[in-house]
Amino acid sequence: MIRISINGEEKNVDEIHENWIHNTVSELHAQSTSVCIIIRIIEGDVNLALPVGDCKTSPGRAPEPNSHTRDVLAYWQRMKVSELPINTGKIVAFLKQMKKL
Repeated sequence: MIRISINGEEKNVDEIHENWIHNTVSELHAQSTSVCIIIRIIEGDVNLALPVGDCKTSPGRAPEPNSHTRDVLAYWQRMKVSELPINTGKIVAFLKQMKKL
């Protein structure tokens, strides 16, 4: 399961069109509203919540990632998805790749 949450509005990636991501982020920026996007990936032995934008994170120590999780995190870092300003094109490209898990 891959889900995306934009400022608390969470949807299954299979149920949305990529324009929803672009339009929602654009509308929030136009309203000068801070944007927090969280991509949740729960597939096989991968269980991640990846933040983009102005997301509050709680302190804590995550367990050592397994090899599949490390692969996803490496791809996330390579694509620079979490870099600011938010780039919805990178988010969409990342999600498309993750659907192939």
